[in-house]
Amino acid sequence: DFFEESSAQRLNHSMEEYHNAIISAENGWVLQYFANTGEQGYPLLVKFSEDGSVTMAANNNYSSGNQYKEERSLYEVIGDDGPVLSFNSYNSLLHVFSNPVDIPDTSDEDEDGVGHEGDYEFRFISMSADGNTIYMKGKKYNLDIRLTRLSDTQNWEAYYTDLAAVKSAHFPSVVKKIWLDADGERYSITGMSNGLMEFVPEGGDPIAETTTLSYIVYLDGSVHLCEPFKGDDENFEVQDFALNEEGILVCTNESQNAVISAGDMPTYLVDNTWRMDKNATTGGIIDAYNALVGEFRAAGYGSIQYVEFAYDSDLESFTLFFRSTSFNAKYCVNVEKSGESATLAFNREATQAAADGGDSDAANGLVFYDSLTSVPAFVSAVMKPYTITANSPLGTTTLTLTDASGNVLTLSLR
Repeated sequence: DFFEESSAQRLNHSMEEYHNAIISAENGWVLQYFANTGEQGYPLLVKFSEDGSVTMAANNNYSSGNQYKEERSLYEVIGDDGPVLSFNSYNSLLHVFSNPVDIPDTSDEDEDGVGHEGDYEFRFISMSADGNTIYMKGKKYNLDIRLTRLSDTQNWEAYYTDLAAVKSAHFPSVVKKIWLDADGERYSITGMSNGLMEFVPEGGDPIAETTTLSYIVYLDGSVHLCEPFKGDDENFEVQDFALNEEGILVCTNESQNAVISAGDMPTYLVDNTWRMDKNATTGGIIDAYNALVGEFRAAGYGSIQYVEFAYDSDLESFTLFFRSTSFNAKYCVNVEKSGESATLAFNREATQAAADGGDSDAANGLVFYDSLTSVPAFVSAVMKPYTITANSPLGTTTLTLTDASGNVLTLSLR
């Protein structure tokens, strides 16, 4: 009976079990590595050999200068109040994160004597029933670190290309904010393109109320935070998310009801800056736009370069804006939201107030509106009730607004 053995015997058995597990992966593992909570996670590929050698690969700024690199070193499974995985000879791909020296590209901070504060020894905690995930914690800093078995057919160098594509689909760099809905609470999330999730309670102060956690994306689209996020009142505890059939990240931690998504599309429309896609806009809207382009040029006001919709924080209003080679024009827009639909309406009074307050673009807009027939026609063409659909409910970069007549206004995130 295992429990009739001495503690030393149990430790030896546990060390042997984990050692056999890590060398069993024919194509190695992904070491889901976090140096600290405020810095992006770094997936490192590792292949353990029975002779105590390990081959490691990386593709990140600090380990390898943002190019693929492999390096061999040594490892050992040791006993230290439990089984521990120790990378006990220097490997620059990993030990750069535990080296207590200044980080060169953080010019406003001096990390000399501290460095990234990353671990290079990890306490084994448990292993999944299928043996494909090994759960560990950093021995010194106690962050969750995982080994996930790599597919036998996955090319190592291609892994990083494939992973970048998954991350880009989830969190395109142009997407600035998404939302966590958890147990009746709501938190905005920013910082995704930097490998971080910066959580702020809805309506909260980003300076005083931000919780920053690093994350790692898996090839299957799931997302893992470096440690659980518990919210302001610790009413929930979320750390792992999987992509569902709808394309939303759903929390997989036990007894947790939480999702990460772009939120409702009318709000997402108002919260962001959008440029009209002339090639994907149809019907009366594109006809009105073409008439606007022609009359603007004929009147000597230049060529229309683009049309945008954006929230103007100075005016505290959603706006329609277009730029020509000579002039800009701006119009305040009321947005009435209903489910996944929204009604846009030109607010002349607010536009006039903006012009009277010194907004030259709003003043130009009213001049054009009153002197060119194509301008009110175009404004009228886009001010409609719309059903809004998105190219993705998570990494939303395109909105399709369709009116009751089937006219389509297509907007691309800026």
